[in-house]
Amino acid sequence: MKKLVAVLVMALLVLSAVPLALADEGSDSTASVETRTEIETEVNGERVRDKATVISELGKEGVAVLVTDRLENAIEQCESESCKEALRERIAHVNSLSEEEKARLKVRMREREESEEDFKEARRKHGKFRLEHEFKARVHSDADLQELRVRFEAAQEEFLAARERVNLALEELKQASAELKLEKGKAYLNALLDTLENHLARIETKVEASEHLTEQEATTLQAEVDEKQAEIEALGAKIDAASTRDELKEVAMEVKELLADARDKGKVVYEHVISNKFAGVYVQTEHLRVKLTKTLERLAEKVDISTVDLTEFDAALVRAQTAIDSAAEKLKAAKEAEGEAKEALIKEAQDFREQAKDALKKARKLAEEILRDLKKAEGGAEALEKVQEEEKEEVEAETEAEEEIDVEIKNGTADVEVEVGDIKTEFTLQTTDESAIIAEIVARTGLSEDKVSGLIKFETEEADDDEDDDEEDEE
Repeated sequence: MKKLVAVLVMALLVLSAVPLALADEGSDSTASVETRTEIETEVNGERVRDKATVISELGKEGVAVLVTDRLENAIEQCESESCKEALRERIAHVNSLSEEEKARLKVRMREREESEEDFKEARRKHGKFRLEHEFKARVHSDADLQELRVRFEAAQEEFLAARERVNLALEELKQASAELKLEKGKAYLNALLDTLENHLARIETKVEASEHLTEQEATTLQAEVDEKQAEIEALGAKIDAASTRDELKEVAMEVKELLADARDKGKVVYEHVISNKFAGVYVQTEHLRVKLTKTLERLAEKVDISTVDLTEFDAALVRAQTAIDSAAEKLKAAKEAEGEAKEALIKEAQDFREQAKDALKKARKLAEEILRDLKKAEGGAEALEKVQEEEKEEVEAETEAEEEIDVEIKNGTADVEVEVGDIKTEFTLQTTDESAIIAEIVARTGLSEDKVSGLIKFETEEADDDEDDDEEDEE
């Protein structure tokens, strides 16, 4: 029984310690050269195949070779001697496994890969929320944020002052004689437009300061604000040009409609900013789930984790993601709705956002409780500290080795390949404009524009001119 437990634990430790790629160097495994070559060809030669399927087709000896090569590759990434020694001990243990134990190891590896593929597929469905390790779509310096805060406070003061002018103008309008009503009416309408303009300025600073909006999203929202500001200027000109009370009444109706529309759109913009912020928080919690799983797998070697149950934690994450998706759908519908229907949709989005907030708070609390309880167990504190140090070294090694964004431009299209941390994706764009390509990568991966610009490499392949000439000759 103890040997069986040891085999299962070893499978978990191995899978969390190393990347999928097989090392090209030799190992101390007793497997034959032919077996090793077969494995390398099967895995490296067909990268698009399902990992679990590849493992299923390997023999027991093949699985042992796969594990050994992964461990040797991990040793090369280690910086500390303690990390290397720990991995060498694991290699020795794998080489000493019996045939029955190797068979069990193969089953456990296949199940682990299937589980990981399911998790990755779920994460890909929500790729719009996947962000880089800072969990931000855009990054602002402290100086920029301070400037934006000052701008917001100034806009807030102007807004309050303009609202006071509205009240004063309305009071004067009520008390004015017939001859003065036109003049006072213009003052009142201009005060309303001033209030709206300052309201839009507040929204503008919120959009600009949000680090959870991509550049594309921020540009779209800014365009909506600019559109309303242009309408304000046009109405201001109409107010000044009005020469009769009837003309002014017509302009007043337009001002009223603009105020209602801008107010509703302003709410949608604000809710969009807040919802994207919560999407970023969800990504942080999702990464916490991956990290927690790997930590538990490593702790299993020294601490009893049989009592750990992640069911409630996973359920909280599912509730959070469902609520975030529902909020996004309601906001999308609110953009097209009007009046009370728009108000109702915004209210529903707010309710869903609160549900997501509660679920994420619950998930984080559960994760903290799990690690805190394990730390209290015998040898738990020391084991947890060692595991966290190993994880830190491996993450640094993986980050240096895997971060790249390659773009091949040919015949008017761009083939994009992104490999940054756990984000791995390929797609083709029908454009050769570098700015447009960068914007699309930001939108699809959630990485910041600065991150993408720093990693991206463009390669332009000229079209075959000779082939074109041959075709012309044939014609």
